[in-house]
Amino acid sequence: MTGRQPAPARVLVVEPDEAVCRLMTHVMRADGHAVTCRSELTAMTVAILETVDLVVVDGSLIRTPRERDAVSSLGATGVLLVGEADGASPAPVAGGYLPKPFAASALRAAVSSLLRRRRTGSMVD
Repeated sequence: MTGRQPAPARVLVVEPDEAVCRLMTHVMRADGHAVTCRSELTAMTVAILETVDLVVVDGSLIRTPRERDAVSSLGATGVLLVGEADGASPAPVAGGYLPKPFAASALRAAVSSLLRRRRTGSMVD
């Protein structure tokens, strides 16, 4: 790994905890990304999913088959699932998984990895 950051991306964060959303927004904006934050997966949020490069979504928000299908259908969009490290396996919609709590450096690494994989078309770093 060269440590070089990928080009700025359009990121949608879907996170119910306002403080966590602010933290993720701050970290990713500091890296030059354009970040939009939503607190839930509403119909409007699902409509936005196809207009971004990366979706960072709290796994607890993916409750219905429609929500799971909407996130799963984002083949060309990177998906980072974040959630509690409670031993439960993450939903199979994620391109990456980041257990909470996480450090800013872990978020940066996960975002960089997913964006790099998305841009190169590779499923591995």
